[in-house]
Amino acid sequence: RREGAWERVWQRFAEAPAAYPQIPELLRRAKPDESEVKEPLFFHKESWPQINERAEEELREELLKLEGLPPEEAAAKLGELEKKHGERRAWVWARLGQAPLAQALEPLALLAQTVRQPLSVVGETAEAMAKAYIAEGWRADAAALEALARVRKPQDVKAVKAALRAVYRPWLEEAAERFQERVQELPSRRPREGASVGDVEPGTCIVFADGLRVDLGKRLRQQLEAEGFPVEEDWRWVPLPPVTPTAKPAASPVADLLTGEGSEGEEFRPRIRETGKPLTSEKFRKLLTERGFQVLGPEETGDPEVRAWTEYGSIDRRGHDEGWKLARRIDEELNGLAERIRALLEAGWREVRVLTDHGWLLLPGGLPKAEMPRYLVETRWTRCAALKPGVQAELLTVPWHWDPGVTVAVAPGIGSFRANAEYSHGGLSLQECVVLDLVVRPAPPTGGAASGAIMGVRWLGLRCRVRVTGAGIGPDWKLDLRTRAADPQSSLVKDKKPKPVNPQGETSLVVEDPDWEGTAAILVLLAPDGRVAAKQNTTVGGEA
Repeated sequence: RREGAWERVWQRFAEAPAAYPQIPELLRRAKPDESEVKEPLFFHKESWPQINERAEEELREELLKLEGLPPEEAAAKLGELEKKHGERRAWVWARLGQAPLAQALEPLALLAQTVRQPLSVVGETAEAMAKAYIAEGWRADAAALEALARVRKPQDVKAVKAALRAVYRPWLEEAAERFQERVQELPSRRPREGASVGDVEPGTCIVFADGLRVDLGKRLRQQLEAEGFPVEEDWRWVPLPPVTPTAKPAASPVADLLTGEGSEGEEFRPRIRETGKPLTSEKFRKLLTERGFQVLGPEETGDPEVRAWTEYGSIDRRGHDEGWKLARRIDEELNGLAERIRALLEAGWREVRVLTDHGWLLLPGGLPKAEMPRYLVETRWTRCAALKPGVQAELLTVPWHWDPGVTVAVAPGIGSFRANAEYSHGGLSLQECVVLDLVVRPAPPTGGAASGAIMGVRWLGLRCRVRVTGAGIGPDWKLDLRTRAADPQSSLVKDKKPKPVNPQGETSLVVEDPDWEGTAAILVLLAPDGRVAAKQNTTVGGEA
């Protein structure tokens, strides 16, 4: 009943449950029979591990039943499950990692809400669909990735996959099919082409991030803005087909030096106009250098008085290699990209332009199989193929960006020419064909209280003692420990609630889940308005 002094005992345990590993088993043994409880109002169901475990089993069964239901019915069911199980995310068992499905249910419920507004019925043109996707539709893609990232055990992954295939797959298919119809209606039979960077002012560094899909670009913008960096956002269509050999050079400052003539679409790779030779990575870097761009290595910051090009990340490679497990890598990729941008701005660059080449589709269990015989094509990727001269295909076709004389056949809907492909791009869908361009500038200088800094960090087991300094820092300032600096939901502390700083500029944070020990994290100092005023990297449990 947690009465009297026992309430304080419970609160002590709930504050840092990982510090008392034997308590859960004692609670398991002490649990009364619910049917014999004489005062049900005093029965705290959140106190007993068996109740949470039973609820997780029930939720797993309900999620598995979703596959095969009509999408509307499955989405409604997810809303019902969220109402029933959402409270468990605040239970101590969730903080101990024992309620992964309740955690995954949060983004699944958001997904169910988002897909109720189908992109297929928004607007009359491909551009209208793109704007709707940029405004809200991307949230469905983000929610699907987040749900997958929150589960680890095979039986839990299976349940989340079933839910995604019930509500996410139909939404993807319907939007892709309608988008392809609208693309076909355009006079050019394709969206307008992506534009090259054009004139780049001195003091600008271009950061190319392969496969930075719209939802990831949105998250990156949110993270940078939370840290005080002004970010401008624009969107564009990618060149067709949306594959790296075609789209990356088209977005670069050397696009006007390239042509597709003579290549017949081989590997969808353009040639250098002056020499007629295929564009390789080495030749691409040489062209950039000749154009007056520094080509920076992964750790280099270069001379901020001129222009530069650098590349970061492995989203696309990991997607091809790992399929749906890419979802578990997203935080790492975005944190690293934000860190790279921050380092460039701190080195004196006046602006950083973040560019990408294409987006992608990701569907656990595999995209539906589409047929395209190899003898009909010069080059075949999972979602597109360059047809041999004179070949007629029943599939939708578009001209190749670099040579309109080359005909590209694209897989229907969200289909794939390769069986069991969970991650793919090269076809016609909003996820693949619409990308963001971001321009990031240095944070404006601020004075007074915003000049706080994290001065001392000391770990005692899973408890972190932190000292901060700065003019005006008081109890309205707080500290948090996160895996993503700008995302409060990535907090590792109890109830995801930052701790106030005491008058001496000190506080302590407790990480409750021992599985986080050894994990890279970020200490963030939060100003009274909630923005990140300072941050420092650390390792849970102490520096490795």
